[in-house]
Amino acid sequence: MIISFGLMTTMTMYLRQLLSKKSKKKKSTISITFPAWFPRDFVDAHLLVQGFAVIISLIGFNIVYFNKEKHFESLHSWLGGATMLTFGLFLPFTGFGFDESFSKETQNKIVNLHRVVGTFIWRISFVVILSGILKLYSIYNSTS
Repeated sequence: MIISFGLMTTMTMYLRQLLSKKSKKKKSTISITFPAWFPRDFVDAHLLVQGFAVIISLIGFNIVYFNKEKHFESLHSWLGGATMLTFGLFLPFTGFGFDESFSKETQNKIVNLHRVVGTFIWRISFVVILSGILKLYSIYNSTS
C-alpha cells in the first residue's frame, strides 16, 4: 500500500527531469511521448501522481483494515499509519505555496517546508516498505 508513495514519488522526480525546460534544451536520444491527458507542467504532474498514490493507499488501507482482525500490532503498521497521517495532516497546507496573497519570501518558505516534509514522507515510506518485506519474510520463515 505505502509502496505507492515511494514509487509514485520517485516516478514524479523522473518526470520532473523529463518535463523541465533544461531537458528540452539538451539534445536527447530518448524520445518520450506522453498521453494527451497527461499534464505538461511539473506541478500538475506531481498532483496527478500524488493523487493516484493517495487513492491506491486508501484502497489498500481499507482492504487491510476490513480483512484483518488485529490492527496496528507491528512496526510496519505503525510506521505506515504514521506516514499516512503525516501526509494527511500536511495535505491541506500544500497549496499555500502558490497563493499570491503571500509575499514571495513566505511562498519560498512554504515551498521549502513542502520539500522537507515531502522528502521525509518519501524516505519513511521506504522504511515502511522494508519493514513490510521483513515482516513477510519472518512470517514465511516461521511457518516452514
